[in-house]
Amino acid sequence: MALSQSAVAPEVAIIPALRRRPWPIRNVILKFHLYLGIAGFLLIVVLGLTGAVLAFEDELTNWLSRDLTHVQSTPQQALLGDILASAQKLYPGYRVIAVDMPVTDDRAVDLLLAPLKASDAPRLRIFADPHTGQLRGECGSRCSTLATIQKLHTSLMLKRPWSFVVGYATALLLFMAASGIYLWWKRKIFQLHRRHGFWRFNFDVHHALGFYLLPLVIVIAVTGILLMFQWPKSLLLKLNPPGKSEVRLDRPTSTVVAGARPLDIDSQVRAAVVAMPGMRVLSISPALRPKDPLMIMMSSPEEKAERVHVVFVDQFSGKVLRVWEPDQNPGLGTRILSYTLRLHTGRIAGWFGQVVMCLVSLSIAALAASGILIWIRRAFI
Repeated sequence: MALSQSAVAPEVAIIPALRRRPWPIRNVILKFHLYLGIAGFLLIVVLGLTGAVLAFEDELTNWLSRDLTHVQSTPQQALLGDILASAQKLYPGYRVIAVDMPVTDDRAVDLLLAPLKASDAPRLRIFADPHTGQLRGECGSRCSTLATIQKLHTSLMLKRPWSFVVGYATALLLFMAASGIYLWWKRKIFQLHRRHGFWRFNFDVHHALGFYLLPLVIVIAVTGILLMFQWPKSLLLKLNPPGKSEVRLDRPTSTVVAGARPLDIDSQVRAAVVAMPGMRVLSISPALRPKDPLMIMMSSPEEKAERVHVVFVDQFSGKVLRVWEPDQNPGLGTRILSYTLRLHTGRIAGWFGQVVMCLVSLSIAALAASGILIWIRRAFI
């Protein structure tokens, strides 16, 4: 005889029901959001705080080194070759690998020097007066502090292959943003309730801040992933037309003349200026080997360094070997990639964008901290 439902022992009747009941997807996402947030708490805080500083990296460098970067404006112009010779004489174990030219007459020439021999010796950054040719000094600890912050932000001071940790931390940030908005949807918290105590206020801050900052957090996370990994770049480049792969600045080679010495760097720069009328020189990469050309970055005053033209000059003949125009590769994927760094730092919108991204980076660190406080409240209080 079949037993009625009421005759079955309560604990026996409950077991099948528990087995049939699935774990709600929201609980699964909540657990992942919680435990991954705890695991990546320190990483996200470090990336947020350092990112806030690096939003104004150039401005901070100029401010910290203002006694070196600002010069007296005069009509006189020193030869670039003399400036480079003075730098080589003062630092015999180094060579100049990059020269950033001043944007205005009251700014100094910025020289980057690297050790001649492979070693752990740091690169040096020195400044020179473009009018007198006098070396004004080395940036030293002022620049090294920001360089350390940059290394902390991009690699956590880890050497390859461990620097990939930052890339995965950025991917974690993207997951936290996506899962956070899913968890927010149930409560839809827009306001902060200050009168309900600290813990409720912190809870509301975490939800409301996460909601309002979601688009910008996604921008930071996605651009960060593009900067750290190659595979998303390869996917974007598939959007380019056939034959339009990633922009490659393939350097032409200088024709080495036996027994001859290369032209002075000022003559090579003049050749580029003549070939590109109306353009101003942004930066110069000196030739390091006899076959290397001089590489010069140029732009027009209206373009404000947003569209860079690259000119390659033969260091023996002074002939312009190749000019790379920014519109040579108009593929969609390449265009998207060209905006990645400026979107990540906010520079695409000028100082306003930098301020916004600085505040968003600080808020990301605050979100991580408020999330930890929510967990502490539930687990221990």
